Amino acid sequence: AARHLAYRGTLTDAARAIGAVNTVVRRDDGRLEGDNTDADLGLVDVTDPTRPALRVTVPLPDPCVVAEFSSDSRQLVVPTLGPETVILDTADPDRPVVAHRLTTGIGASPSAGHAHHSPLLATSGGDKTVRLWDVSDASAPAELAS
Repeated sequence: AARHLAYRGTLTDAARAIGAVNTVVRRDDGRLEGDNTDADLGLVDVTDPTRPALRVTVPLPDPCVVAEFSSDSRQLVVPTLGPETVILDTADPDRPVVAHRLTTGIGASPSAGHAHHSPLLATSGGDKTVRLWDVSDASAPAELAS
């Protein structure tokens, strides 16, 4: 199975200043470059770490600074700097689709993480609220607590 993550070889000045990447683009010289100034998320195949390959770019409603796969790699949770956390169905990494958009609180310091081998997801945002979700059905997550 292929492994996918953001590749941080060359960073734009903005990405270097913030210390995070949300987009990977292929430069004219063929190298990949990480950026974080737009609302696109790049999925990179790093099966061969010496030859990372951008597989697909996914448009997001707002920029993000982090993203996390579920333990089975079938979901990618992406908290944005806006009011939404996007859950992507990544069962087919060449064709990720938005499974659901959670309203989780405006930016500032968005965060989200899957519980290990569990359908539980925790989210937080600038509204200082932590929410716990059941994402066993990514297209219809249920808020369990906040």
